[in-house]
Amino acid sequence: MILRGSPNYGDSNPLVITFGWISIGASCILAIPILSELDSSQAIEGISAISGFAVGILPFIAGILLSERGSSIDGESAPLSEEEEKLVQTILVRRIGGE
Repeated sequence: MILRGSPNYGDSNPLVITFGWISIGASCILAIPILSELDSSQAIEGISAISGFAVGILPFIAGILLSERGSSIDGESAPLSEEEEKLVQTILVRRIGGE
């Protein structure tokens, strides 16, 4: 929900972002009683799993950042020539009909 409401992936929607963070906070609050019943070996296993996941996802995030940084748009393309305009018009007329 948070990503869907962020401006990176469409229009910014503060209500969706707020609801997403409220959902995350509520799930953390609901998990605290369960987490307090864990013994130390279970906690170490959980921390190890989360650490392994984080170490595994870091190269993935780094790859995304590098690819997005390298794919910037340099500028607008040149306007179509008359020949290109006629070609596009011919294709559109064939596909959708009309003049």
